[in-house]
Amino acid sequence: MRTVKYSELSRAMHDFTKQIDTLDECIEVGLVSGEKVQISISASCPEATPERVAEFAKHLSEVAVAAKNFKYAGCTIVR
Repeated sequence: MRTVKYSELSRAMHDFTKQIDTLDECIEVGLVSGEKVQISISASCPEATPERVAEFAKHLSEVAVAAKNFKYAGCTIVR
């Protein structure tokens, strides 16, 4: 069983969030409450031009892959 200290996870999530903000400010990531690390993704695309929607979809796909590959995904959180 892999574990991660909350303080280490907090720093990693801060960095991950900054990375996602750089990619697209309309996409937000956060931690799902629980003892295992799970990342939630929420998004809003208010500018619905075809070009923006295509760009947004590409970014959302990249975020989903990054969340799946997050270093601490599935780890048990210890305080």
